[in-house]
Amino acid sequence: MRSMKQDEKGKVIEGFSPAQRFFLGWGQVWCNAYTPETARLYAQTDSHSPGNHRVNGVVSNMPEFAEAFGCKAGDPMVREDRCRVW
Repeated sequence: MRSMKQDEKGKVIEGFSPAQRFFLGWGQVWCNAYTPETARLYAQTDSHSPGNHRVNGVVSNMPEFAEAFGCKAGDPMVREDRCRVW
């Protein structure tokens, strides 16, 4: 997120701040659409977690995400017991 500091001092584009655009891009990277049957097959055969879990599982642990979107304690995208590795 260091690169966002170069972004014209926080210019809002189409209603989104630099931090919000960063997280929207993160979500789009893992965006996918599967039929329920295909999702079930992947859950049984693919070692990777589904894209929605790769996104929501990560950002719901990040105070930076909550700050960017104005999420408060108790909101669905804010974990009560956040996981911190570093």
